[in-house]
Amino acid sequence: MGLIVKTFPKGPLSENTYILTDERTGRTAVLDPGYCGEDILSAMQDDTHLSYILLTHGHYDHFAAAEKYMEMYPSAIFAAPAKEKYLLHGGRDNKWMALGKGTGVCPDAGMLLKEGDTVTLGETVLRVIETPGHTEGGICFVTDKEVFTGDTLFRLSVGNTALETGDRDTLVRSIQDKLYELDDDLIVWPGHGAATTIGHEKKANPFVQAKQKSAPAVLAADGTEHIGSGEFSGRDDLIDVIIPDSVREIGMRAFASCTALENIVLPSNLRRIRKELFSGCTALKKVHIPDGVTDIGEWAFRGCVSLEKVIIPESVTDIAAEAFLSCPGVTIIAEKGSYAESYAAKFGIPFKAEYV
Repeated sequence: MGLIVKTFPKGPLSENTYILTDERTGRTAVLDPGYCGEDILSAMQDDTHLSYILLTHGHYDHFAAAEKYMEMYPSAIFAAPAKEKYLLHGGRDNKWMALGKGTGVCPDAGMLLKEGDTVTLGETVLRVIETPGHTEGGICFVTDKEVFTGDTLFRLSVGNTALETGDRDTLVRSIQDKLYELDDDLIVWPGHGAATTIGHEKKANPFVQAKQKSAPAVLAADGTEHIGSGEFSGRDDLIDVIIPDSVREIGMRAFASCTALENIVLPSNLRRIRKELFSGCTALKKVHIPDGVTDIGEWAFRGCVSLEKVIIPESVTDIAAEAFLSCPGVTIIAEKGSYAESYAAKFGIPFKAEYV
């Protein structure tokens, strides 16, 4: 189960308006409401419950029909980027995009979205990532299988940065540091044109190439058994890290506030994830906890706002209540019936029974 995505490339400037439907519950959202016609209303069906009207950025071609949807579905929540206030309330470019058919001013949003926020559509969670560049406040919506990129990334192209609040260097950083770090097989649904994948764009996009990554850092000599409390805390040069299997104990806050840390391979002999071990690692995306670990300490992942997945083995039988405090997009992956599943249910954390 997942999202059913229907594309309607009929907005101003051939903008793609998307109808997203959670396959299991039927909950529906309109994403980038540039267009509203009989065909799109028929596709939504009479019994559809429109939960959200979602916007990736503040250009008129993407919000032209927002007010119409809001009038037709008054219970739907209009959610827009929090940092896009200038364009949403006018702007020179929005006036010419309207071509005399509107004011170029967007209706007020009932929800303002920022980095790390989530939108729950039935059983589907859409995670918000900020991707400025095409505009100063543009965002993308990410699920386990796809990413809706607005006008940040297209098939073999990128968004125009010559418009108001656009910036070329910022756009490149957003694509390289945010979008190209997503899984290669994620489907890219752009604001204009055909769909693609992250992997295809990394290989073939002529405008923004993927960064060449350096080899992972090995932080302890083979044979080392202990990494001390706070030993690497605050390091901003650590991105990909491997810890040798000889290490049996890692002290509290050993990697706290390593804000560039994205990936870490933990040692197979580790037995505890100690208090605040990864607290404040804002770029950390995925952690595979080794089999044999028995407990996860208080605030172990606090403030890991980019954390998407934590794979937890059956050996874990104790997780502190606030281990995942301020991790808005995290999903716990573990075996069904495990302690980790009951923990996820108790604290309202999304869970998937995919651990092998």
